Amino acid sequence: MAKNDEKTAVAKKQQTVTLPRQLVDTVFDKIKAFKSRGKLLIPDNYSAENAMNAAWLQLLETYDKNKRPVLEVCTKATIANSLFNMVIQGLNPVKNQCYFIAYASALTMMPSYLGNISMALRVDSDLKKIVALVVYTADSFEYEYVLGEVVIKEHGQKLANIDKNKIVAAYALAITHDDKVKYTDLMTFDDIKQSWKQSRNYPFDNKGNLKPDSTHDKFPAKMSERTVINRLCKRIIGSSDDTNLVKHAAEIVEQENAQLIAQQEVEEMGNTGEVIDIQPKAQEKVQPKAEEKVQPKAEPEPELESEEMTEAEKEEIMRAEMEAEMNLNDQRGGPGPGF
Repeated sequence: MAKNDEKTAVAKKQQTVTLPRQLVDTVFDKIKAFKSRGKLLIPDNYSAENAMNAAWLQLLETYDKNKRPVLEVCTKATIANSLFNMVIQGLNPVKNQCYFIAYASALTMMPSYLGNISMALRVDSDLKKIVALVVYTADSFEYEYVLGEVVIKEHGQKLANIDKNKIVAAYALAITHDDKVKYTDLMTFDDIKQSWKQSRNYPFDNKGNLKPDSTHDKFPAKMSERTVINRLCKRIIGSSDDTNLVKHAAEIVEQENAQLIAQQEVEEMGNTGEVIDIQPKAQEKVQPKAEEKVQPKAEPEPELESEEMTEAEKEEIMRAEMEAEMNLNDQRGGPGPGF
């Protein structure tokens, strides 16, 4: 029996390993179909094959919160869709532009902060880079609205002004290839903290203060920059042409992820109320007639479990994104104007 169980386990493992390659082929067929119809333009500097292989290797090492391989617990359709959406949006997990999370039997692809920047640059070819700056209490800072758009007139900053406890705002700039600002977004620190309160990784304690061990408390400036950049990128992606497949895929992914998170919240809230034990009344048994056939009861569909990343996993993703961003800044000679 032991040998048979061992053979079964080995066979199952081999099947799991070959599964992603089959899904890779399926996704590539979809990609080729879109390209042949002229609905998908993959940038020259993006290798769909490399991204797919990287995702394949990452999925082999990705587990749900119960330490089960996602390739075993998630459906083939959701795995294929996650890979497909990753390629359409031009994201690469090696560059920390996206990551995969299992919600029960559904696998979802989450674009990261760096992934949103990549998509925004793809949908607007005029843009060269997107940068963010933090405003501190002692900074000299002036802005105005021109035709409804924020225009930063002046921002002077000294090293002595930089204090994580004295952040008042942050803004993001989308800069074109001829070094002009095309889009700007400005958020006060109160607006930024309100955005953080919407996050699943709730970084506040019961008194409304940032938790000392949270990434948001350790690196509030960097997290503020990410928040305002994410909002600006969504605006750029959302304002692109409706025929843009990147925009369409981004909207679908955001809707699907929101539905999965909302479902999880409903399940969690549904288990927090008072449990009332109601004893069912005894019912008189009705004997079926001789000529009637008793239909077997349908098996109830299993309820989906609520899947969520652990705090450690969320912190690790944020740390990896920050390291990738810092490496990117080093390669291009700094984070942009104002530093």
